[in-house]
Amino acid sequence: MDFDNEIKVEFLLEARELLEHAEESFLEFERDPGELVVIDNIFRLFHTLKGSGLMAGFEQFGKFTHSVENLLTALKNGSIEANDEICEVLISSNDILNDWVRDLEDNHDYIKPEEDISGILDAIDSMALDTPEPAPAAPTGELFGFFDEEEPSTTQTDTTPAPASEPATPTIASEEQPSNVVAFQPKSNVARVLIVDDEPDIREIIEMFLEDLNLDVSTASDGTQALEMIGTLRPDIILSDLRMPNMDGINFISKIREQDKDTQVIFISGAADRDDIISFIRLGAYGFIEKPISRELLINLLSNALYAKRMSENVNVISELNFKMHMLCYQLLRTRDEAKQTKLHGQIKQMLDEIAEINNQMNEMKGASLAK
Repeated sequence: MDFDNEIKVEFLLEARELLEHAEESFLEFERDPGELVVIDNIFRLFHTLKGSGLMAGFEQFGKFTHSVENLLTALKNGSIEANDEICEVLISSNDILNDWVRDLEDNHDYIKPEEDISGILDAIDSMALDTPEPAPAAPTGELFGFFDEEEPSTTQTDTTPAPASEPATPTIASEEQPSNVVAFQPKSNVARVLIVDDEPDIREIIEMFLEDLNLDVSTASDGTQALEMIGTLRPDIILSDLRMPNMDGINFISKIREQDKDTQVIFISGAADRDDIISFIRLGAYGFIEKPISRELLINLLSNALYAKRMSENVNVISELNFKMHMLCYQLLRTRDEAKQTKLHGQIKQMLDEIAEINNQMNEMKGASLAK
C-alpha cells in the first residue's frame, strides 16, 4: 500500500470511531441542547474530523465538516441558541458523514453529489452565523491543527464512551499493530542503478566508470528488456539512452512513470533537441548527460540524484509518522483509561525516536560519498 492510500485508510478507520462518539454525544444533545459540555465535546470531534480529513486528501469531506463546525462554534460562543431545527441539522450532518465514510472506504476518489449535501449547507447558511470562517484549503504541512485552541481539560466529559472492544481491523493504537513504519536504512548505502542502452560499448564504459563505487549495477539493451527487469530489480536510479530501437528512452520512462513516480532518471544522448528537453521535464527526469560521457559529471549526477531520492523517501516517512502521531495524540486527549494512556505515550515516544533517527540519517547523507 502506498503512502497516500495508507493515510486515507488510517483516516477512515479513525473517522468511523469519531462519528460513533459523535452519535452518542448527539443523543445527549437531544436530551439537553443547552448543555455546553456536550456541545464542546461534539465540536472537538468535528474539529479533528475536519483537520484529519483535509490532511488525508478528502477536500470535499473536510469542507463539509468545516461548515458543520462553524455551526458548532456559534453554539459554543453563544452567537445562536440551540433549538430543534439546529439539533436536526447536526444529527442529519452526522448521518451524511457516516454514509460518506462508507462510500470513501469503497472508493477513495468518491465525490459526493452536490444535491446530497446542498440542503444541509443551505440550512446552516440560513441560521445566520455571526462570523463564519472561510472554507479551508487543504493543509500544506500543519499537522497538529486540533491543538490550536487551548481548551481546559475539564471540558471533556464522561459521556463519551470508550470503545467496548478493539475494532476488527487494527487501528494505529492497537497493541498487535505497532507503528509499522521503519525509517529508510540503505543496506551498506548501496543504491541500485539500471543502465539502459542499445550500444554494448556504452553500457560497458558506464559500468567501468561505476565499478569502484558503492553501487549495485544492472544493464539492459533496450526499454522492453528493462521493463521486464523493473519489477524485481526496483532500481533507485535509471540511466537511459534516449535513442534506442524497439522502445526509445522517452516511451520507456513514460511507462515506468505510470506506476512509479519516484525512481530518479538520468537521460543519456548525443543529440537531444528542444522537444526532448520538454519531455525530460514532463517526466520529472533528474538530469541529462551528453555523449561522450564525462565520468566526473556522471558521478556527480548520480550522487545528487541518490541524495534527492533518499531525502524524499525519508520526508515521506516523517510525514506518515506525523499523521499517525496526530491521530494518537487525539486518542490520548480523549481517553481516561490509564492503561491506554500509557500505551499511547509509549507509541508516541517510539515515533518521536524514529523521527530523530531519520533526521540523523538525513544529516549523515549530506556528506555521504559513493566511494566504497
